Amino acid sequence: MSETSQSERASLIKWIGTPQMPPPWSLVDAGLALGALLLTMTIVATSIAVGVTGGLTNTPPQQSALILGWAIASLITAAFVLIRWRRTNDMWQALRIVRPRMALPLIFLMGVAAALTVDVIAGLLNGTFLPVAALYGLSGDASNEWLLAAIFLVIAQPLAESLVFFGVVQARLRASIGPWAGYLGTVLLFAMFHALVFGTQLPEGASLWYGVIYPALIGLFLGALRIRSGSTLAVIIAYAAIGLTGIFSGLAIIG
Repeated sequence: MSETSQSERASLIKWIGTPQMPPPWSLVDAGLALGALLLTMTIVATSIAVGVTGGLTNTPPQQSALILGWAIASLITAAFVLIRWRRTNDMWQALRIVRPRMALPLIFLMGVAAALTVDVIAGLLNGTFLPVAALYGLSGDASNEWLLAAIFLVIAQPLAESLVFFGVVQARLRASIGPWAGYLGTVLLFAMFHALVFGTQLPEGASLWYGVIYPALIGLFLGALRIRSGSTLAVIIAYAAIGLTGIFSGLAIIG
């Protein structure tokens, strides 16, 4: 390992361990944002999916209907957070929807690299490569379904989850329970959320690697990026790149 890479790793560890300035919202506020995301992504999204498929309760909704429900639910949650956190200038400033210190194209490429790296790790450990959990069950010849999936993975999901987990929750947890504990606690919540909402779409043998480990590794990257860049916008951009990579990877695997 080169001296440069060792220095970069030490710098990142130092950044993560730097005490977090307390944001102007409480643990209750953070829990409210997380609860809103969980509620919309389970009850609201499922209700939309069932409604789209004709209200048949004896058969599971099609994957495309679930993706539509998730996309709408994510946009509802993003709107809720943005509106609520605009109440005061201090809350809005602390949400850090600002241009990051790093160049935007570099952040996008970092997201692509992170997605490919995690894909390889999960695929090798699982024994076979699969699309990300949200795409599992889509067919490779339905272009309208993949367009809907792209809207969810590249726009709706990055907006909602970046705002909730890495804009609101991580800042509050790092200030309340310590920088490292808050960082890892956010990653744990992120992975648990993905396992609950998306992991159930996967076959049993892949639920660990693609339902838990995959989102945990993505969460480690996004959480560290939020700390290092000082910008929730950077997380949104990187997450969008991860989503776009997931679309192309899914098409390559399924198609």
